[in-house]
Amino acid sequence: MADVNWKRRAVFKGLGAAGMVSILGGCLDDSGSGGDAAAAPRLGSGGPGDVANKLLIDASVDATGIPANIPIYAYITGLVKIPGQVFYRYDSAMGRPVEMSTRDNTITDSLKIETGLYGVNYTKNYPTPWANYSIPLSRSDVTVVADLASFNNANIPGYGSGAAAFSGRIWISVGKPLLPFTPRVGADFEGAGTVDGYTTPVVAADGIGSLCFYDWMEFSFDVNGLLYINTTQVDQYGFPVSAAATGDNVHGSPQGVFNKKRSEILAALALLDAPFNTSVAFPTADVDADAYPPTANTQGKLRALAPSKTPDIGTSTYLDAEISAALAYWEDNWLSVTCPSNALQKTYYGQADPHSTPKTLTFYKDKVKTGGAQFTFDDLTTANVLDCDGTMTGVGVPQTGDLLGDLKNTGKAILAGFNRGVIKNTTELNIESGPSYTPPLSTNYPPGTACNAWAQHFHQYSANGLAYGFAYDDVGDQQPMIIATKTTGLKITLGRFE
Repeated sequence: MADVNWKRRAVFKGLGAAGMVSILGGCLDDSGSGGDAAAAPRLGSGGPGDVANKLLIDASVDATGIPANIPIYAYITGLVKIPGQVFYRYDSAMGRPVEMSTRDNTITDSLKIETGLYGVNYTKNYPTPWANYSIPLSRSDVTVVADLASFNNANIPGYGSGAAAFSGRIWISVGKPLLPFTPRVGADFEGAGTVDGYTTPVVAADGIGSLCFYDWMEFSFDVNGLLYINTTQVDQYGFPVSAAATGDNVHGSPQGVFNKKRSEILAALALLDAPFNTSVAFPTADVDADAYPPTANTQGKLRALAPSKTPDIGTSTYLDAEISAALAYWEDNWLSVTCPSNALQKTYYGQADPHSTPKTLTFYKDKVKTGGAQFTFDDLTTANVLDCDGTMTGVGVPQTGDLLGDLKNTGKAILAGFNRGVIKNTTELNIESGPSYTPPLSTNYPPGTACNAWAQHFHQYSANGLAYGFAYDDVGDQQPMIIATKTTGLKITLGRFE
């Protein structure tokens, strides 16, 4: 499973980093009236077993503590990569996934809907044009949001497994500001033709959609009912949201249950050193008084930002000393990295060059350098480690095919080690699951060692110790993933906003 999960994280990581989506997508019907529709069908207080093959979301007053007059919305966007990479959104009125179109972009400055924002903040938060993909959620009952059986070949031509599965996000927003999505053809938001991407809300302050109050889950669902779904704090933490699934061979359910309140999490993160303590504030000007729920306005913060999304991440030196010390150690000591999923060979051997600037870490087939250098990493920086970016992910390297795959596996093992603070004086990384994993997972985030403190805290806040605190947190199966075959139900629950 590790290799499958890694591929999924690479997809979603690209989405969160860019804001302009080229891989995941969504759309709305031509009316663009999703936010004005009545709430989707409701249930009593039951769980996934009450309605077969349904996606349920509990955003009720009982679950959240948010007053009944506050609107809460869901949005489902995604794509099928082959054949032809087609983008979809879920239409609750039609009860099925629908291919997106630039005709969905019906909201303009001259055709505003109730968002609770006006003036400068409306202009800052919403592009021209944008599409309203929202699905209103009941505040009194569990909402039937989607029919899982509608994910089929009739509604999604070419729907299958692997790259032909539906991969996407389930977004949830709280309060009046609706999430803006803008499908596009190339750079054209109004052009005809097959949509090849769309803009999504960004998490950092002053970006499109950044004044919305939201969080999301990531998932893939195939024609055989195979479901992968996970919570994530790779980009941000907005509010508590958890998931549980039913079906055959269900593993990891539930996920996303925290042992601390939202207010406690935000307060603890604020005490960390930069770049782990940045947040985005609720706006106070050009905003309706009832745009955001007062009970959720914890410390005046919309969200806390993961370190890779902070304004100063590019200049941060937080991990520089750890990186320099490791590279210096690997000048005189070999680093062996073993990845069971490698295609060409399981283990590569790395050595740092003391004379290169910037310092490089080059890997060989063996310690006598048979066949010469196989691949080189030359951009180990604080930013690249925390964002899981650069040559260690294959960016800007000449390798292709199986060698590129082996490079990426080696790189993600190193990135995970730095994020978890277990790389110091290390001569062996083995990311095979179980007792063979080296260094042992029990030694993650050792006291007194610089590491990804954001990820460390979310593992502590998680009731089962699992979290997606950085993009490769699935290394060693530390991610909060639910896996189910022949899925019969999925229930998402918003936690208490306290």
